[in-house]
Amino acid sequence: MRLDDLEENLTPVIKGYIKEVYTALNDKPHPAILCYDDHQFKKNLNIRDSKKSSVKAAFTIPINTVYFRNKPTESAIAHELEHWAQAQSLGPETYIEQLQSEEAFLKYEKSADNAALTNATKLTGKY
Repeated sequence: MRLDDLEENLTPVIKGYIKEVYTALNDKPHPAILCYDDHQFKKNLNIRDSKKSSVKAAFTIPINTVYFRNKPTESAIAHELEHWAQAQSLGPETYIEQLQSEEAFLKYEKSADNAALTNATKLTGKY
């Protein structure tokens, strides 16, 4: 099921985070935020969990939507919002094209990981 209460609390926090962290992108369309329980997250995003890891969040570029599984961590939010910022900066079509290269994909993932390390504390206690 969708976690509507969490979405309601998280949406203004994410808008504030974008305003603070990505000031140059404030005029870009902010992502839609959807929070799902485990079952719906896996079903809607066609996710199969492995024993090594399980996906907790995802950004879908063509529809500008961030999906979270249950209550996301600050790091998961910051990571996915960095992907949003990358897509907005390059343009969604260009970003999708570049992600086809493993080298570019790894570069963008590293950037998102670094953004999460740097900025996750800006979300602490806000949702």
